[in-house]
Amino acid sequence: MIWLIRFFLAMTIVGAPFVLESAFELYGLTLVYGPQMLFFSLAHTGGLLVPVLVASAIGGVLAVAAGVVMLAAATFGPRPASGTIRACVLITIALATHMALLATYDYWANGALARLVCLIALAGLVAVAFAGTRLCRLTMGWSGP
Repeated sequence: MIWLIRFFLAMTIVGAPFVLESAFELYGLTLVYGPQMLFFSLAHTGGLLVPVLVASAIGGVLAVAAGVVMLAAATFGPRPASGTIRACVLITIALATHMALLATYDYWANGALARLVCLIALAGLVAVAFAGTRLCRLTMGWSGP
């Protein structure tokens, strides 16, 4: 099970650039300026950054898939430390929610609740950063900030 948690963590780290860039446009710019043409400026001026973000997006999808497999394995097999599972659950739900919000951006960005969605999503990203730091400490022996 530990290898699956480490793979999940690695794919979460690989997916981080895409999540951060898309979160900046989805939540930050939408909160301040209203609905955006997502990835428009990046696609036209990004150059080599575009393939990096595409690879990062694939890493994010793999992280969600690994999180689902890990949660299924934890449900039907021997369970690792509960703090590890809680951190992985939070990160998996946050990544899946972020991807769902990205896919449905046109529907919610023009609505009356767009600012509320942006604020909640930004708060969720902060929670995921704390959960990711905890997960690194639990599984990799990392002692960051």
